[in-house]
Amino acid sequence: ESDFAWPKSISSEYSTFAVDSNGDFLWVPTNTFIYLIMLEIPVRKIQLIRSDSGEGDVIKYDRNTDQWIPNTSISANYWKNDPSVKVINRGIIRQHITDNNKEQNLVLYINSNKTQDKNTGFTEFSGYEIPWKHPEVIRLISELRSWQEKNNPCLTPVKASDVPDSVYPKTLNEAIAKGLPDRFFLFRSAREVRGSATRHMPPTE
Repeated sequence: ESDFAWPKSISSEYSTFAVDSNGDFLWVPTNTFIYLIMLEIPVRKIQLIRSDSGEGDVIKYDRNTDQWIPNTSISANYWKNDPSVKVINRGIIRQHITDNNKEQNLVLYINSNKTQDKNTGFTEFSGYEIPWKHPEVIRLISELRSWQEKNNPCLTPVKASDVPDSVYPKTLNEAIAKGLPDRFFLFRSAREVRGSATRHMPPTE
């Protein structure tokens, strides 16, 4: 298969634990998909890699039927079952309900925004929506989520305090750091570095 031949030639783009039926380490599409999505929508890399996959949500978008269906992830309803949570659907693909609900049933949710977050306090209410039902971006997001669920499943969200500096700089003051929500990161590295639990975190620079 010649698809993604160049990134597949780079040893650091392979999982350190997930293998195929032949016992070979799997190629991880995370980094490649980050840049492909950035070519399609106006979003910074630091914002994109903070995206939530939606694995802990109540519902999930099915791009084959163009319908919202119950989420069947192993972590489904995680947020709904937490009484302290206000936003129970946090995925980058977010349901958008209109009066006729025919033309636009979703938006892309970017969960961080440097300017706006100053007003919302860097909480679960942070970020903004992109009202663009972009077929290619939706395909890439959906395929990456499926890959992660199959090969690098995440039972519980990752705490912001555990994430590397490249994602959440440690220069954040303590009050802000405590307010950052846990996340089921979509762009998980699927690699464990020097025994640390980085497989469920975004890739480092």
